[in-house]
Amino acid sequence: MPKIVKPNLVKIPARAYRAIRSFVESSLKDDYPWNIGVLTNDNVAVFTKSNKWVLRTYREGGLPVCSLHLPNGELIAKYDTCTLKICDFTISRDRSDLHIHFLVPDSDIPFARPICIVELIDKLNKYPVPD
Repeated sequence: MPKIVKPNLVKIPARAYRAIRSFVESSLKDDYPWNIGVLTNDNVAVFTKSNKWVLRTYREGGLPVCSLHLPNGELIAKYDTCTLKICDFTISRDRSDLHIHFLVPDSDIPFARPICIVELIDKLNKYPVPD
């Protein structure tokens, strides 16, 4: 039977919210520089949107991992085969209720909107992980 539930609003620091919003709203067109990853010597693909965010994709124990960082290197999100960790919030990616969890800034940001966890996961899944 259909039902209505309240969303789970996850407050995160404004700096992390801005980076995640920029990441999920960035175009996936091939010719944008943030969609061209550079492979490092330790087999990590690094995708960078200048002054906004840095995405690193790699393998841990053979399994794919994505980590989203601020330009200063601060980790704001890590996504692997089991969990999504955003700042201090961790959630299993196998949950059936991912669509009710939304990220919101912990302070006022003009034109801020709730960002669904599913939106972030969908975007992270679009980036390739090196073999």
